[in-house]
Amino acid sequence: MSDFFACGLRDYAGNTVAMCARPSLAFAIMTLATALSPCPSSAQPSKSGDAAYRRVYSGDIIMGYVSPGQLIETSGHIWFRQTGVFLNVNAPSAHVPLLIDVSAVPAEKRTSWAACAAPEQGLGGGCEAVIRGKTGLIAGRRGIFAHAIEIQADR
Repeated sequence: MSDFFACGLRDYAGNTVAMCARPSLAFAIMTLATALSPCPSSAQPSKSGDAAYRRVYSGDIIMGYVSPGQLIETSGHIWFRQTGVFLNVNAPSAHVPLLIDVSAVPAEKRTSWAACAAPEQGLGGGCEAVIRGKTGLIAGRRGIFAHAIEIQADR
């Protein structure tokens, strides 16, 4: 018995253009490769140079791939409203945003936040930012207890 079978992918002339491993062999290879490969977000040091913070993709926090209690650095689209501070992967993202607790950010570090204010109703507002803090649950939702927020210059 052959280790490969035709996937059924054919070009316009009817020639088989792809070969696939048997399902059991393909599953074993993928499982082994996944187990041996490091998580891409865990391998990145913080851009701030602070070894205490691990650089992660904000979408990984939103999806629950980063466990609560981790010291992280992430970036994304942040907006400030009277009802709270929110972070998402980018402005047009359909993800439910992370809640950001800013109570630990010193008052003198909050001066640039006015540029990222958003209207209470509708879309718009906000800006790109880098956040350093600790992951956790805020009001029963995934969020970040921010230690520092750096607003990024327009790109």
